Amino acid sequence: MSFKINNQETATNNLSVTLTLDSENSSEMYVTQSSDCATGGQWEDFASSKSWTLFNANASNTIYIKNKKLKRAFILCSVNYNS
Repeated sequence: MSFKINNQETATNNLSVTLTLDSENSSEMYVTQSSDCATGGQWEDFASSKSWTLFNANASNTIYIKNKKLKRAFILCSVNYNS
């Protein structure tokens, strides 16, 4: 599984971002900014693109994704928000 935030930007000045995901073995995904991957999201059908609102202004934001088929979580990308 691979994933990008705003086409691999390392910083943004907008809390709204686009996640681009790629996976051959995904049917459902859980997207969150909670490091335990247990709260802050919901199981949903896998999609190659997803709109997401970053939680933390003026800070680094890390997004986590869980793949239901693989039964594990991935720390995939982070982006800095600078107003």
